[in-house]
Amino acid sequence: MLLAGGLTYLLVQLNSNSKQITCEVPIVGWQLAFYFTILALRVALLVYCVSLKLAKCALVTLLGFLMPLLTAMTIAGTVLFSRIRDGDPSCYPDDASPWSMVFCLCLGWFLTYIYILLGCSAAYNRVSAPFYHFPILSQQITVKLVGIHPSEILLRHVHAHKQE
Repeated sequence: MLLAGGLTYLLVQLNSNSKQITCEVPIVGWQLAFYFTILALRVALLVYCVSLKLAKCALVTLLGFLMPLLTAMTIAGTVLFSRIRDGDPSCYPDDASPWSMVFCLCLGWFLTYIYILLGCSAAYNRVSAPFYHFPILSQQITVKLVGIHPSEILLRHVHAHKQE
């Protein structure tokens, strides 16, 4: 509810101040698209958290489409912002709330950072094997993790060899 209210406020402010923004770059269009992308991200996250049947679809939509789109939009917004700052900073007057553009970029870079962390975590989990390898008596034993501590597995194995 708070996100919807905040985005509504930002959209109303952007709409009322769009006539004052005279930049050559399409920053107003970028901000509108960014706001709706944030709203779509939140709706997909809500669907993921609420519905078990739609969770996989929401997850694929979040990680496969919306987060890469947000990352690309954040990079594009940074380029547009730097063009405005280098060219004519007065084209986005102080009355038109330029802080909202900086807020969008900060939020976009934060969510991009989270997306990169999720990707690194998924890659690490994919690469790391779910097995422990114990070299014992020139033998390689591979034990699948089943919730037992590795030292307990090793002690069981040594005890089994003593009985033989």
